[in-house]
Amino acid sequence: MEPSQFEHDSMAHDAWLLIEANQPDQAEALCNIILSDNPNHFGALHCLGIAHFHRAKFDQAVIAFTHALEICPVSDIYSNLGLALAKLNLHKEAIACYNAAIALDPGNAIAFYNCGNSWLHLEQHAEALKNYDQAISINPSYAEALSNRASVFRAMKLLPEAIANYNRAVALAPKNARVLNNRGVVWMELNRPEDALNDYNFALSYAPDYTEALYNKGNALLALGRHESALECFDKSVTSDPTNADAHLNRALCLLFTGDFERGWPEYEWRWKQSSYVPLHDFPQPLWTGKENLAGKTILLYAEQGLGDTIQFVRYVSMVKAQGARVILEVQAPLKTLMASIEAVDVLIAQGEKIPAFDYHCMLMSLPFAFNSNLHNIPAPTSYLTASRDKIADWADKLREFPAPRIGISWSGNPDHKNDHNRSIPLQWLADRLLPEFTYISLQKELRESDSARLESDSKILSFSDQLEDFSDVGGLIANLDMVISVDTSIAHLAGALGKPVCILLPYAPDWRWMQSGDSSPWYPTARLFRQSALSDWASAIEQLNQYLMKTLISQSSR
Repeated sequence: MEPSQFEHDSMAHDAWLLIEANQPDQAEALCNIILSDNPNHFGALHCLGIAHFHRAKFDQAVIAFTHALEICPVSDIYSNLGLALAKLNLHKEAIACYNAAIALDPGNAIAFYNCGNSWLHLEQHAEALKNYDQAISINPSYAEALSNRASVFRAMKLLPEAIANYNRAVALAPKNARVLNNRGVVWMELNRPEDALNDYNFALSYAPDYTEALYNKGNALLALGRHESALECFDKSVTSDPTNADAHLNRALCLLFTGDFERGWPEYEWRWKQSSYVPLHDFPQPLWTGKENLAGKTILLYAEQGLGDTIQFVRYVSMVKAQGARVILEVQAPLKTLMASIEAVDVLIAQGEKIPAFDYHCMLMSLPFAFNSNLHNIPAPTSYLTASRDKIADWADKLREFPAPRIGISWSGNPDHKNDHNRSIPLQWLADRLLPEFTYISLQKELRESDSARLESDSKILSFSDQLEDFSDVGGLIANLDMVISVDTSIAHLAGALGKPVCILLPYAPDWRWMQSGDSSPWYPTARLFRQSALSDWASAIEQLNQYLMKTLISQSSR
């Protein structure tokens, strides 16, 4: 907020001194005294607007600034009115105020900067850049404008350009913790967590109580596989802000990753409270937490996240059924036919279908919490899903002419997944490293453009993607294979749930469910894990995999 010229009477001057001393409540009280005698006191009105703004009373700040402008239109007050309107998410109105400020004072760099911020909020990137450029041309040392200019490029997915602007901002303000933190976020998006960690450390050295940088530091440490250090960051974040759902959730991921399920599952329930969380359902019926008696009751169990998550956690359905409940299971449509093999389900529906009456509800991923799961009592039968006999027979017919050993491969997951760049492998790269001794069959339903071109030209890999209608088809195909090789995607979970030997290729910092070390999984007895030995080092994981295949499948086929 910017002060403006106003009558320099002693009371108005004292009110402004209170603003500068960060005592807006006292400044507000003094301004009100002045205005009780003179309702049109220009200086007191402006100062009152600033006091309201600092006390987050933005609607009242708008009233005060507007009244002041009626008396005397001043550039800085238009700019301050714009800030108050922006806080009320009235960005178009705010832009009009900034433009009025600029018309009165074309050299008002702050007004250009704030105007750019509102255009950025409205995702009008060209207009935002134009205003930031004007602010920087007026004040070439305007580090905040350069930083927010970088934010525009980040929003446009032009990350190298974003880094270049952050670098200029850091050169001008090397101790600006916010700029360092924001550059760290882009380093993370560029998959350079070491650089991000350096920026977060510098930011925290200049602003030790900067909770956002502390949280982001934890994320960088997670990406580097340093979970114990990450946990310390999230512990501090939660202590500093006990209502920070994001910090609670990432704390949960650290605990689960290290096998501390007892503390991890309760923390994982914080996912519901994230600002970004959009509940699939909002039921009036009570949530089942594991304590309520289900005998003679009907419970709705439903999927909430990805297909792989659903496949992993339907293992708990039979345990719910054993509580004496009638079970309704709602899953994603592509999984419905496959889930018909679960005997414990009384009513099976797909998302979007009508839900029958029920007494309790519980999300599938909350069931480990409800059952107090730990490493010693995870329900992990060799298989808990079954492909249909008809599908198995159909695929046996289609594969009859192709020699064993037959290996199914899945090299990429959902491209929109936030960690896709780490967990998926380009087919071009993987195909060049597949051993020639086996018949490979693609298990991918959806193909990226580059992968599709390679698949069409590669005679080593068979593809039936046009015949994979849903997961029951994939399940029937997997049942006819000797083994599955998959990155961390739904296919890995499906193979494990079907009891098929599955080799899972994991990034250096894998998802929590694969834990921090070892080549086996407490969730899937038939799974074998192959981990990167360094960030982005798929070569080491593939080398381990090929050695394992030579030792197992080839030795088996030679018997």
